[in-house]
Amino acid sequence: MRCVTDDDVLDRPFEEQRYRHVLAAAGFGVVIGVEDGGGLWVWPVGVRPVVPRPSPRELAEGWLRTLTITGEPGITPARAMELIAQVNQPRTLGVRMRTPLPLDDVQILEDTLAWHAEVRTREVGLHLLLEGLLIGWLADATGQERAAIVQRLALAVENMLPSDAGSSAGLNG
Repeated sequence: MRCVTDDDVLDRPFEEQRYRHVLAAAGFGVVIGVEDGGGLWVWPVGVRPVVPRPSPRELAEGWLRTLTITGEPGITPARAMELIAQVNQPRTLGVRMRTPLPLDDVQILEDTLAWHAEVRTREVGLHLLLEGLLIGWLADATGQERAAIVQRLALAVENMLPSDAGSSAGLNG
């Protein structure tokens, strides 16, 4: 969408707001400044933009790779974290907001998101520690190697979850 006028100088933020209001009144969802060059992101009413989410299979595969790494005898936590980051390629989601938020609200939003990320990271670390203990106890109780238990778990997950065909589907299924 372009703003065209006889004027040589346009007030872009004003024009974008004007277009946003007109499109919203016509029943479209609109976000301003989605891409690096700015502009409007428009979608039909009732349809929300899709945020890519890892599928259950992708999540399970990353978890199994992590279990395999953390089960290596004598691996240091620092080396395990390095390998986990290499094989699981952390995902990022960029969000750009251009709003007239007061600086205090921006700081609160940033602090809240940072807190959430830290708590989630600690939670995942705790789960890995507990899962590692449980798998170790199972290996001791059954006389099996830890790697054999993780491999059996991987096969069960493989048979239980549908194939992704390489897509990032939603977690609804």
